[in-house]
This record gives sequence, structure tokens and C-alpha cells, in this order.
Amino acid sequence: MAVPVKPVKPTFGTNAPVPSSKLSQLADLANFAANPPAGIFLRTATQSLTTGLASSISWDTTIFDPGVMLSGGTNVLPGSGLYQISGWVAIAPNATGIRVLELTQNGSIVLSTATSAPSAGDGRLTLSSLFLCVDGDAFALQAFQSSGISLNVTAARLTLARSSGS
Repeated sequence: MAVPVKPVKPTFGTNAPVPSSKLSQLADLANFAANPPAGIFLRTATQSLTTGLASSISWDTTIFDPGVMLSGGTNVLPGSGLYQISGWVAIAPNATGIRVLELTQNGSIVLSTATSAPSAGDGRLTLSSLFLCVDGDAFALQAFQSSGISLNVTAARLTLARSSGS
């Protein structure tokens, strides 16, 4: 039986000064770590949803936004790359109709989920996916309900985080 060989510990540098050709890369990395291109936005106050009409969720609380992704009420991406975008919404109880949550990119629906009205409790919908985006792409969450009466969004959240790109 062969004795397992312990792997060699990797060497990451020689403790020599960083060459000038690498300084901008290090600065970019430090900036990315200090100000990651991400944003977390909440709706904490109720927002009315008219029956049969899709409405964009407006954000009243910013948890995190170092890249200034929320501008004038619109979520605009500050750079090109691969983004993880997720959102959820809670709609007040009512046992009639359907509930829909849509994610729009530059005004077009790119992701959607729907469910029947819950028999009890808030109607909660969640969606999440990766998107290849360009600088300036705008994202919004839209909610829809068909209960026959206006219902309130009781809470909502949108999270955008760039995983790669410039």
C-alpha cells in the first residue's frame, strides 16, 4: 500500500515589491472589495396594487448601494458583466385570483413567476437568475394581482450583485 503524499503548500509571492504593471489590478481589486457592485433595496411601507394592472415596485429603503444602482427610482447597473438578480414580494391576503411577480430588463419582462391566490396569509413570490448585462441596463420588479379589488404589497426586496465583468 502506497503512503499518501502530502501536497506541497502553494507559494503566492516572493515578498518582493509589486511590479508597476500589477498596481492598477491591485487597485481595482481593492476597490471591488471596498465597494462591491451590488445593491439591496426594500419596500417596507405598503404599496397599493390595482386589480388587473401590473405595477412597478418602488423602493423606500436602501440597505446597501455603494455602486449607486438606484438612481431616480430606477435600478441601473453601473458596469457590464454577469449579475445575480433576485427579488421577492408579499401581497396582502385574499383568496381570489392570481399573483404574478415579473423582473423587467430595460422595460421587457425577462423573468416571471405566478401562483394562485393563497387560501390564507400573504401571497409570496420569489424569483432569481443570472443575467449577462451591459453598462446602463435598468431592472425593475413588477407585481400583478387579479383579486377583483386593490391589494397592498406588504413587503418587497430586490438584490443585484455583479459576479464578474468590468
